Amino acid sequence: MDMNRLRDPAAAGLYACDHDLDAWGAAARAAGLMVVQVDLEHRGSRSAILDAFADACGVPEYFGGNWDALDECLRDDSWHEPPEAARHGLLWRIDGAAFAAREVPEAFETLVEILDDAVEAWRERGIACWVLVATDEPGEFGLDPLPGGDGG
Repeated sequence: MDMNRLRDPAAAGLYACDHDLDAWGAAARAAGLMVVQVDLEHRGSRSAILDAFADACGVPEYFGGNWDALDECLRDDSWHEPPEAARHGLLWRIDGAAFAAREVPEAFETLVEILDDAVEAWRERGIACWVLVATDEPGEFGLDPLPGGDGG
């Protein structure tokens, strides 16, 4: 996978991905991106989805446990450890999305909107932000499929 592409804010985005996410994560780490894996399997409520992100991202103590707080945290880089962890970019890997989308579709739709807004906020700062939603069916969530699945 091309390190320059992984660090390119214009290439990064929110995508449905049926490719090898372990390989993407390894390549992202090698390119210096901060990689966060969020598992939504068995997360059948809004609060459970928020908890999954709080646990995976290590949000600060002041995290309010609501959509606005998640939106703020996903756009902010001041609380990452180390603070410069997202300097070359971020990759959020979302597993178990089919469960959350099925059990709490409205909450999942809100989450997708927040993730899309976060991608754009990071892009505006010149930092690549990838959100790869694991799926066996790329059209499953109404997201664009990951272009050029090999990363090249």
